[in-house]
Amino acid sequence: NLSLGRVCVPIDPNNCDDFDPTTVPTLSQLLGELNAAGLRTDSENDWERTSLENSIRFFRASFLQPLLKACKEELESSYNAKLQQSKNTLTW
Repeated sequence: NLSLGRVCVPIDPNNCDDFDPTTVPTLSQLLGELNAAGLRTDSENDWERTSLENSIRFFRASFLQPLLKACKEELESSYNAKLQQSKNTLTW
């Protein structure tokens, strides 16, 4: 029964008591939203036209962007350490 096929969505751990699992979109609901809006094969942002939009934006803002920032900082720190190490070994 697709009406019970709820989609997994991220929840805010700071507001987990406010989370209502009955408001999570279902597969059939999402298919209906995509069909109503008309599928575009060249669009990467079809999710913006569905009830998953807020969940995806939350996931990007609360998880993906901080992860990207942390990875970038780690790479820059590693690069700077190696650069400094190579400068120290080139001292005459």
